[in-house]
Amino acid sequence: MRQALGVSAEPCRLHRCLASPRLEALRLFVTTNYDDLIERALEPRAPWVVVDRGKAGSVWCRGPDDTWEEIEAKNLRGAIKDLKRPIVLKLHGTLDSQDRDNDSFLITEEHYVDFLAARKAARFLRCWRTR
Repeated sequence: MRQALGVSAEPCRLHRCLASPRLEALRLFVTTNYDDLIERALEPRAPWVVVDRGKAGSVWCRGPDDTWEEIEAKNLRGAIKDLKRPIVLKLHGTLDSQDRDNDSFLITEEHYVDFLAARKAARFLRCWRTR
């Protein structure tokens, strides 16, 4: 997967537009892409990145300090300290350009069935609506 997805690319005009200071009020970016293009476009705004790696009840979160931390999904809101920074929610995993050990991919039909059965995205989004 890393070889197939690890192609060199730069954020396009759309990525840069979504990340621009003019859209500063836009703080939640939900993506099914494995690449890091939206994160790179958002770098000046120091985004939080949240990735589902397929472990029931937990997600991985990377803050502005670039350190990954496994967090119980129910505690994610408390783990994200600065809600003024954008959040990138990667529903189907990610290709981590810095460390291949952090790669995770939702690929097979079984992965998708498990993901949909857990309804993780719905729970995540529901916790942010109550703000």
